[in-house]
Amino acid sequence: MHQSFKQKLATEITLLANKASGWHFSAVHASAEQFENFSMVDMACCLETKAPLVWDVIGHLC
Repeated sequence: MHQSFKQKLATEITLLANKASGWHFSAVHASAEQFENFSMVDMACCLETKAPLVWDVIGHLC
């Protein structure tokens, strides 16, 4: 069970880190519009939906 949990967690983290996730942009080359459109609430909702195990682990760290 422990190994299964670690594998699922790793899979979620890999999904989030993938460039196709849409979370990547260069802060150096970011436009004002990209910064204006950034929302921590949207990011949290996406994280909770796409990576529920990661979301749960983060919740236990608080």
